[in-house]
Amino acid sequence: MSLPTQQKILSIARHELAVHGFEGLRMRTLSTLSGVAPSVLYYHFSNKEDLLKSLYETTNSELGEARKALKMPDDFEHALKQRILFQFDHAEEITAVLKYYLHFRLQFIQNSRGYLPEKTYLHIEEILQLGEEKGLYNFPDRKRESRVIVHAINGFILEYFPSIMAKKEKGELVDTLSDFILRAISTYQV
Repeated sequence: MSLPTQQKILSIARHELAVHGFEGLRMRTLSTLSGVAPSVLYYHFSNKEDLLKSLYETTNSELGEARKALKMPDDFEHALKQRILFQFDHAEEITAVLKYYLHFRLQFIQNSRGYLPEKTYLHIEEILQLGEEKGLYNFPDRKRESRVIVHAINGFILEYFPSIMAKKEKGELVDTLSDFILRAISTYQV
């Protein structure tokens, strides 16, 4: 299978997983939507779990690269809004990763914060670290706060997906969510 065909299958699978969840993703439907015969699909992905693991790893890698490409603003509030907007701009990918995680979470290595992989909230931890470096905040447990903030953002993503928000509506939601987070962390202001 050529790379573009793999990308097409994974892209369609990501959409189907995000919209329909694990139980709603059907290999035959994926075969039809991608224009690949079922035998070819099963030749490259031995089963749905194998396909989804590849999808999860690929999507996480792509999201990580896209996050790294973001230029970190100097202003804490702007940086926070940038990361929230990033999550909303990648709602399908985030939703697919979340639905994968929710189905397979017990297969993840348990850490001190449950089963949620630590890299899941690294992008928010970077923002909180910026706030500390700027002398604005002092978080006693930055990882814990990052995790809670990511859960709040992801809750909104799951609520709104698969609706496509108008730019103005998305901007208002980002502002509202940012204001909520800023109020929540105000107890850690220096």
